[in-house]
Amino acid sequence: MNIRKFKFSKLFSLVFFLCLAIVFLILSPVAKVYNVEGYEIDTENLKPIQKGYKTAPIPVFMGSDKDLLPKSLSSYISLNEKIYYKSPSMTVFTDKNEKQSVIAAAVKSSSGGAYGTGEIVVKKSEDNGLTWDSERTVFKLPVRQKPNSNKDYAAAFNSECLIFSADGEIILMTIMYPESKGPEDKTWIENADVYKQIGDVLYPVLYDEPSSVGKTISAAVPQNEYTVREDGFVYTPDGKKTAYYLPQFHSPEYAYQTMGDMYYCVGEPDYKTTPPPLLPEYKPGTERDIYVGNIYLSENKPSFSLNEPIPVTKKKNGGIVETSPAPLRAPVTANIFVLKSRDGGESFSQPVNITYQIKGKADKGILSFASSSAVVLKNQVYYDKNGRIIVFFKNSDGVFAVYSDNNADMFKRRQVVHFRNAEFSACFEDEEGSLISLSSKKKSNKVKAFESIDSGVKWNRDEPAGIPADGAALSALRLPVDYGKENSFKYADGMELGREYIIVAHSIKDSGKDTAVLTIGALNPKDRISWNSEKKLNDDEFFSPNEKYNSFIGQSSLTVLENGNIGILYESSPASLILFRQFSLEWIINGASPKIKTETPPLIILLMLAIGLSIILLTLYAAVKALLKKCSSK
Repeated sequence: MNIRKFKFSKLFSLVFFLCLAIVFLILSPVAKVYNVEGYEIDTENLKPIQKGYKTAPIPVFMGSDKDLLPKSLSSYISLNEKIYYKSPSMTVFTDKNEKQSVIAAAVKSSSGGAYGTGEIVVKKSEDNGLTWDSERTVFKLPVRQKPNSNKDYAAAFNSECLIFSADGEIILMTIMYPESKGPEDKTWIENADVYKQIGDVLYPVLYDEPSSVGKTISAAVPQNEYTVREDGFVYTPDGKKTAYYLPQFHSPEYAYQTMGDMYYCVGEPDYKTTPPPLLPEYKPGTERDIYVGNIYLSENKPSFSLNEPIPVTKKKNGGIVETSPAPLRAPVTANIFVLKSRDGGESFSQPVNITYQIKGKADKGILSFASSSAVVLKNQVYYDKNGRIIVFFKNSDGVFAVYSDNNADMFKRRQVVHFRNAEFSACFEDEEGSLISLSSKKKSNKVKAFESIDSGVKWNRDEPAGIPADGAALSALRLPVDYGKENSFKYADGMELGREYIIVAHSIKDSGKDTAVLTIGALNPKDRISWNSEKKLNDDEFFSPNEKYNSFIGQSSLTVLENGNIGILYESSPASLILFRQFSLEWIINGASPKIKTETPPLIILLMLAIGLSIILLTLYAAVKALLKKCSSK
């Protein structure tokens, strides 16, 4: 046996395992955590200072499904009928007395899904969200049959809503579907146009063909296009005027529920300039116009007869007014309506259909809002762009932005999709007029940041934003800047004067559970974001720790309140409980440091270093062996 060779091998093994032990001791602690600036966060000694406050949550809209509500609130539910609330949105506005108020909107429905008797309801608060007035219904749609379960679809419905203020008006937008299940059953949706251009005029389109609603066959694009022209009269596909017409004026007293009602004219039209009644009476032998049903319902639609109208009777069934389909129907596709208020949300104008301005063939008949708030521009270099309204929608391919320069009367869309494969978008404008959109990705917790420097027309700079959104939905708010002046918005201690900050409401994974958090970050040059602090938004006041939705957050909306606090309206339980809270900047800025990104796991580093050391030592061993062999040969 070669004693020299044995001793060297033993020495090599000793040195190798000693190095391995040293590497293990150095790297064995938990992975280091860094913020986006690259500075290490000491997670071992991290003890957040509890400063500031958040108020107790206030139920603004509460449904009646006890399976979805916390036990502490379900005992107050006495309704037998299931009611759901979803799609919360909120804005602040200043009234004629220069007093700030908060108005919240939501979809009230018989179903927890996208469909059901979806009506738009609003509530208002004049004391920073501490108390809210009674619920008011703004927009209702026709019902064919009162729902007996939350799976009934026998109604036209509003699937989502969006509320914001601009130029002294409160603007409410809604996405409406005729009778169907909307995006939850795409086989019934028709990729059809809502309007048809004849000459220089766009006219609403109706069809006499049956729809696929209620059937097992997929929808086909209908062909026989009737049009609704001057004074609401219906024209045949070959351009002949019929005796059928749609009244053009509707009453807010019924929350515009008569929209889509069709009449057969006997003599002069009864409802040419006046709204039709909610419950029309049919009196044979009189000169009264004949009510024949509603165009937004289509299952078991009667066939169309040019000169033989079939009378339809509306009836009340509890709080629901039931009616029947008209012989002509609207296409089963997404519609976009706009309503406006100039009296602080006390009343809203008749809904205006703006679908033709936004929806295209590439959307395949289905649209949703991609954000819970609109952006109204204020800091643009070109002053004529200030006041521009930007709204985000999503289709099956991703998210796109539309904009309006005349207070939501006319929108423009330049691209099919701006953010491909995106699910939700939260946008804000910085002090220099750049727009930053944080967009969550489909089937991923990743959030990407996009930028527009041309007032929202084009979007560039697709890069990671540094925060997750495990629940997809997120909302963002850029705070007013505190320049240290007497009348400016006031920052909390620890926030840098003159620097811009944003707050994002989103969801993270905490111990495998989706958890609602609020994260505050500072804008750096070129609008990169340094995330400073993160706070959990657990609803411990209502939910016990072991209840399913203790830390849930769905769609949310953020705003700055008159008292300097931040207000958040959010879905605390899916389609059942919408809460409002306010919190101080001291509360959020003194939270835990966000775990933005982690270093490569220690075990991987250990293995990589071990492999590297092995290669070095083996190379050294080979060199020494060769040297010894050379010496021995001499």
